[in-house]
Amino acid sequence: MPEYKNIGLMAVADCPVTTASAVKLSRLVDYIVFRYDVVNGNKRNGEGGKFHSALFRQSNLFDIPVEHFDATTGYSGGTFWREEMLERINHLEPELVFLFDSDEIISDEKQLLDDIERFRQSNDDYLMFNYRMASSDGRNIPQTPTAPHCKIFKWMPGISFYQKSPDYGGGKGFGKPHLPKRRCTAMIADTVMDHYSMFTPDMQEDKLSWYCSFKSPGGVNRMFDAGNIEGFNEYWIEHNKPEKYWDSDYVKAKDREKWRYNDIGIASKILYDKFSDVESVVDFGAANGLYLLPFWSEGKTVLGIEGTKYWLEPMERTIGEENCMRHDLREQLDLNRKFDLGISFETLEHIEHYFAEIAVQNIVRHSKTMLITASPRKGGMRHLNVKPKQYWIDLFEKSGAKYDKERSEELMGLFKDFDTRMKWLKDGIMIYESC
Repeated sequence: MPEYKNIGLMAVADCPVTTASAVKLSRLVDYIVFRYDVVNGNKRNGEGGKFHSALFRQSNLFDIPVEHFDATTGYSGGTFWREEMLERINHLEPELVFLFDSDEIISDEKQLLDDIERFRQSNDDYLMFNYRMASSDGRNIPQTPTAPHCKIFKWMPGISFYQKSPDYGGGKGFGKPHLPKRRCTAMIADTVMDHYSMFTPDMQEDKLSWYCSFKSPGGVNRMFDAGNIEGFNEYWIEHNKPEKYWDSDYVKAKDREKWRYNDIGIASKILYDKFSDVESVVDFGAANGLYLLPFWSEGKTVLGIEGTKYWLEPMERTIGEENCMRHDLREQLDLNRKFDLGISFETLEHIEHYFAEIAVQNIVRHSKTMLITASPRKGGMRHLNVKPKQYWIDLFEKSGAKYDKERSEELMGLFKDFDTRMKWLKDGIMIYESC
């Protein structure tokens, strides 16, 4: 039996990028199974791949073995198609399985190869990808929130999609298979996948009318994915409030950590000595307000903004109730004023990437000088948007702030000999000036 290390599974629809998507997948794998649903196909699902079914069977596009699978020939009539595709390759016992759709393309193939190698050497079972909405005809597509999807997984004996909801891995969602009696773990890829879900204007209109008929949360997701960006933002924030993750017990535990009071107490004094000439300071993601304490103690105007309601009580004890405000940075904020100094330490990486620009705009709108850190380190509590400094520099400058590299390095130098867990003060500070 031939040895196939990497095998690709692709559900084929007649999208403008289908051929390019299939060819790119063929460069990554040793064997491909294409699945078509021509009998049940319609405009919404790209005619079930009718055109590409004929093209792929008759052409010489691929330099690897290809298997063609018609949904209606399977035992489920196309309902449990992921499971049926997986069953077709189980006897080949591959190392990795690539579960790509024909309306998806990865543009940065070098980054993808790095991710695959990192994933191969890890102990994780799934490689999950974030999506970026795209169009093949150059139209502007709203960047709607989407959860990471499993696009590569490690094959193991017994792995299956068949459990309760076979098409989605036992209700776990996003195409993840499972192993009986074992909890699988996931890695998030640095590579972003371009998702061409809005094929053409007429198909987009047709999909929108269809999705609007759905009333379930899943239907809401699909409806918003089809174009209602404001509605999706509303729905997403309502169902993913900060206190869902930073609950009362979490905040109480963090607020009791003595090292925070000690280290932030020292750090905030260093910051005050450096910026003692300012008259007003705002902290975005203020938690218990300790960075503002020395400024407030010296009579400066301060405002602590926090999205998690459970942090308000500790912050009120620190700087007074009148100086505290609850606001989710994922939503637009306009207080009709600018503070001399704006602080946001280790907050932005907790905000989903599709809300990052709104959060940055909120900071720039209210600050003359900005001190920012955003962890580039993965694995922290709800680190949803882990990016290098250049990502944030570009985003702040796009929002009307100028990065000052020299002053940033000078300020980080003040913390060089500070023995603290807060490593971001030594290597992560970015200073911006409002333009």
